[in-house]
Amino acid sequence: MINAATYEVLDLLAEKYIPKGRHKYLHVDSRDAWISLMCSMLERGSIRFKISTLAKCAIYWEDLLVHKLSMLN
Repeated sequence: MINAATYEVLDLLAEKYIPKGRHKYLHVDSRDAWISLMCSMLERGSIRFKISTLAKCAIYWEDLLVHKLSMLN
């Protein structure tokens, strides 16, 4: 379960690095999809809660979302 402080950090990183609105090719809200992906990865233990790790994931947000959505298709 993700606590409010973790969600706030993810939201701040999303505001800083991820453009607002729907992605042109993926057809998802970029920030919401990234936050959802990060929450699931943190809950599973795939990544650790370190600001540097989360910031790196925010910088490469598009690659992460493309990879996730390509696995679903």
